[in-house]
Amino acid sequence: MEKTGFDGLCSRFCTHHNEWRTYHAIRSAAVRPQQKGIHDAKDEIFSSPQHHHFVLYKGTEIVGVAHIESSRDETNHPTLHLIVLEPSTKQSGIGGYFRESLNKWAITRTGHLLQGPKGHDSDA
Repeated sequence: MEKTGFDGLCSRFCTHHNEWRTYHAIRSAAVRPQQKGIHDAKDEIFSSPQHHHFVLYKGTEIVGVAHIESSRDETNHPTLHLIVLEPSTKQSGIGGYFRESLNKWAITRTGHLLQGPKGHDSDA
């Protein structure tokens, strides 16, 4: 994709080990600066099927991350716990795009819009 000059936006589940490494770096810098780079794969937010982790690509570079939790009751309401963008994307509208794509996923999966904070470090 780099060779083609692709510079578009794409949100996806965090699956590849390079995506996880970048996810944790962005998340740690925004949420737990005192524990930068430290995470435990056995932590419930990374191992439970109710927790969903997304990355946002601009071209081939990850510029944002998000964490959504589906409720454990019969309503299955999705809650946005975290949405963080790289500082270089501020005021670009990328945060709004990311949140909109996460809402589309939530509606398709659960029939409900996301609940939770407007965003952390986002221009959504």
